[in-house]
Amino acid sequence: MNRTMYDSTNPAVIPNSAQLVGAYVDGFGGYDAAVAKFGADKVVSISVANHDADVADVESGAMSPDDLPGWIERQNARGVKRPGVYCSLSIWASVKAAVGNRSVSYWIADWVGSPYEITGADAVQYENTPDYDLSLVLPSFPFCPLPAPPKPKPAPPAKQVGVVTSDTTHGRAQVYTVDGGQTWTFKKPVGF
Repeated sequence: MNRTMYDSTNPAVIPNSAQLVGAYVDGFGGYDAAVAKFGADKVVSISVANHDADVADVESGAMSPDDLPGWIERQNARGVKRPGVYCSLSIWASVKAAVGNRSVSYWIADWVGSPYEITGADAVQYENTPDYDLSLVLPSFPFCPLPAPPKPKPAPPAKQVGVVTSDTTHGRAQVYTVDGGQTWTFKKPVGF
């Protein structure tokens, strides 16, 4: 199931209903506030300064493609099998060249104003607003929490069966209930 991810330097402006949030562990900050507001399982950490995080932000004023090989190896060493790399569509080719054959998840920025997918990307940042950016996140994005499984419906109470005897005619009728004995039903037999 695709999701919408919000990212901002100020998590307070992100709607409480957000299913997934990107926030910075350095540079712009906001990671701790995002975790406090949304919970750690919904927050994707981003680094602009070559620190440990779920995603490396590769753009002007942040990390460069040359930083990626060492950063990816550090993330792999700490147990992140497919760290994320964020970059704009315009520099994606140079980023891919720097990544080489290392396993990463690509989060590509291309502000077209509406959600869409890019072949080879696990997330696409499609809109930039004054408060936050919006991204379409595919299930292949490794930091996308799985939705909670639906709660199973409770099983109906077992059918209970009993017998009713008429005091006046001494006729007998079978009765049953399916709601734990709150309501009993029977079909009146002839002579009851």
